[in-house]
This record gives sequence, structure tokens and C-alpha cells, in this order.
Amino acid sequence: MKKLEDFFYTLGINAIQALTNYELIVQGEEVPDPAFIASNHYGSFDSIIIGQALKREVRTFSHGKGNWLKPPHFIPHVGRIELNRGINYSANQASSYLKRGYSLIIFPEGKEEKKEESKILPIKRGVFHFSERLNLPVTPIAIKGVENVWPRGIGQRFPSLRGKVSINVGKTEMFENERSSCYRLKEIIEQLYYKIK
Repeated sequence: MKKLEDFFYTLGINAIQALTNYELIVQGEEVPDPAFIASNHYGSFDSIIIGQALKREVRTFSHGKGNWLKPPHFIPHVGRIELNRGINYSANQASSYLKRGYSLIIFPEGKEEKKEESKILPIKRGVFHFSERLNLPVTPIAIKGVENVWPRGIGQRFPSLRGKVSINVGKTEMFENERSSCYRLKEIIEQLYYKIK
């Protein structure tokens, strides 16, 4: 059953889609429905673009509360899955969204901000904890081009209304919850990123 927050999220996403004209290119494997997507991360606009490109209603695992006064930052934080309240709380939130028809996005590099989109940071094991708890395999993806749409560090307050963003989708699989999986998932996302045409 949809809630009021779902209405506001959909309203915000539809407004962005109406105002922008991005060339969104998706290559690679099929994305299951629902999906548990693990992606490289550049900024708060990533989840909006991923949902738009993959034609999915999504909810995002997120640290912190975001900046509600800097649109469209508020959109990924409407109904976000709060990581700062513990794994049990987050898993219950995520399960609720799955039952309401949403796919999930997690950025397993963690909350560290980076200036270069192409640099894939070490993967945190939380992605595998949630995959286990939710009994959902992981769909690794790489996203490329967000740094051109909304670059960091130059004081650009809003994203460009035009631009090209590409996504490469890897094979969906159930990873073992162990440290070696962190290295393997990082390698998969890196390979997906550099194979984007």
C-alpha cells in the first residue's frame, strides 16, 4: 500500500523528468524486478538518474539527513532508508518498500564524497548484510556521466537540464557475506564502468 511519502517522491521525480532531457543509455544485463542495485556513487543525483534510466521506482540507502534546502537533494531523501539507525531498522524499512513495489539502491562505497566519478572506492560489507537479510541477490551496475550533468566543486547549485548518462548492468548474483566479496564487487563495478561505450 502506497503512502503519502510515495506521492511526494513520485511528484518530485516526475517534475525532474518534465524539466530535463537527458540521453540515458543502458547496456548489459537485464535488471530484475524488484532489484537490489549496488552502484558506484558520485552525488545525490545518482539515484534519481538510475531510477529514471532503469524505469524503476526506487528507494535509496542513505547516511545523514541530506540538505532539504538544496533541491533536488530532497528527492532521494524522501522515504530514504536510514543507515544511521542500525541494520535492523534499515532492513525493516527496506522490506517495507519492497512490499510496496520499490526496488532498492545501495552505494556500497560508503558515504565518502569523491571528486572523480571514475574512482571506485573500497566496498563496504553492508551490501551483503542487506542482501542476506532481504534474501535478494545483488545487481551490480556502473553509472557514468553524472559528473558532467552536475559536477562537484564548482558551485553549480542545480543540475544541467541536458546531458548524457550511461549505465552498464552486470549479472545479478548472491554474493557470500565475506571480505573477499568486497574486492570482487569492486572489481565488477570497475569493469562495468570502463566498458561503458
